[in-house]
Amino acid sequence: MTGFLNENTLKILPQAKPFYKGILIALNRGIQIKYLWSIEFDERPLSEEQKSRNENLFKKLSKKLKEFFNLSSNINEFEMRYIQKKIPTFYDIFDNNRVLIKLQNPLKPWQIFACLNVLDPVLAYDLTEKYENMWLFDAIK
Repeated sequence: MTGFLNENTLKILPQAKPFYKGILIALNRGIQIKYLWSIEFDERPLSEEQKSRNENLFKKLSKKLKEFFNLSSNINEFEMRYIQKKIPTFYDIFDNNRVLIKLQNPLKPWQIFACLNVLDPVLAYDLTEKYENMWLFDAIK
C-alpha cells in the first residue's frame, strides 16, 4: 500500500476508521501488509532539518495509528516505512492481480478524490517490482 504523509494526514486520520478497520480484518486473516508512506516535497535536495521534520512526522503518524487503530510494526504481517520523496501516483496492490490507483483531489491534495480498480496481473507485477525497489532501497523505518 502507498500513502502520502503531511500535517493534514495526521489531522484526518481519525476519519479513516473504516479504511483501517479493513486493514485490521485483513491482518486477522493472515494477509501481509506493507504500507509505504511518501513525504511530499519539491525536487530540491532536502536539508537535514527537513529530513528530521519528516522523521518526526512519521513517528507521530506511527503513534497515532497505534493509538487510534492499534496498528504498529510490532504486529506480525504489518510493516510501515516512509520515503523522502513523492510517489507520482499512489496505488495499492492486492493478490498480485488487482491494483487500486488512488487519485488525489486537485482542490484538496491531502484527500483521495477517486480510486480506479484495475484487474491486470501484468500491471500488478510491474508495480510490485517498482514498489519492492522503493521498499528495499529508499524506505526508512
